[in-house]
Amino acid sequence: MKTEQQDTVVGVLRKVRSLLEQPEKWVKGATAVTSDYISVAPSHAEAAKWCLLAGVSRSVPKASELYLPVVRALAMELGDGYDITPDTDNYTCRDVLAAVNDAPRTEHGDVLALIDRAIQTHEQ
Repeated sequence: MKTEQQDTVVGVLRKVRSLLEQPEKWVKGATAVTSDYISVAPSHAEAAKWCLLAGVSRSVPKASELYLPVVRALAMELGDGYDITPDTDNYTCRDVLAAVNDAPRTEHGDVLALIDRAIQTHEQ
C-alpha cells in the first residue's frame, strides 16, 4: 500500500526524470550550467543542464522534507558495489550519487535507468 509520502517521492522522481529526459539537459562534472556552460545554481533561471542531484534540487528544494528521501530512494537503487544500506547516512548517499553521475563510464541512459528503478520500487 502506498503512503502519501511514497506518492510524493514518486512524483518528485518523475519530475527529475522529465527534467533530465533529453540528453542535452544532463551534465557531468558540474552541478548545473547555462547553455553556454557557465556554472549556476540548479534553481537559476538560466540553468539549462543539470547533474542528477541538481535535477533533484531543481525538482524539490533542499529545505523540503522530501529532498533527502528522494536522494535516498535513488541511492538505494545503485546496487552491489556501492554499499548503500538503509543505515547509510544522507551525506554519503548524496556524495555517492554525485560520484556516480560524474563517473567516466556513466552515460545519460544510466542516469535515466537509475531514476526509473527508483520510481518502480516506490510505486509498489
